[in-house]
Amino acid sequence: MRYNISFFENGTTPIIEVVQGDSARVLEFEPTDYEIPSGAVATYYIKRPSDVPVYNSATIEDNVVTVELTAEGLAEAGGNLLQVRLERNSKYLTSFSVVLVVRAFGGIGAVESHSESNIFDDTIDEAKDEILAVAGDVVRYDVAQTKTEAEKARARTNMGVLALTATDNDGNVVLSLE
Repeated sequence: MRYNISFFENGTTPIIEVVQGDSARVLEFEPTDYEIPSGAVATYYIKRPSDVPVYNSATIEDNVVTVELTAEGLAEAGGNLLQVRLERNSKYLTSFSVVLVVRAFGGIGAVESHSESNIFDDTIDEAKDEILAVAGDVVRYDVAQTKTEAEKARARTNMGVLALTATDNDGNVVLSLE
């Protein structure tokens, strides 16, 4: 479902009822008072009754932030507060709270909740892609020159061994310098 959220005026607070432990709930939030700029990144935070945090990434498309709720995020029955946070150029803008009323599911006994964050998953994937791109550039670089530079670095550091190995997605060595 789509809900209105505000970044500048704490007007009508959306109250959204969800069921404890669900993992297939998707919420869409459209700002009523802000146009999300190109290049912005969205995350969401849930403050649960136990204060055990949930902090995950969200997506942005056509000025709408999409939040995919997780079972962990909905582990605690009761009143939860959700906020959307936008980041661009190291500047942050956070929405006013949305109330998530998490209704207990009769099939779940006592639920132990844990903190959750998937924020670094995307960052790790992006870093892997960058490493592979750089490895490809290094392979195209004059390997003899690189070996000479490695030998010079070894001499400067006086550590005796300096090695660099780059592999592709299949684990094949595409560059090895010792």
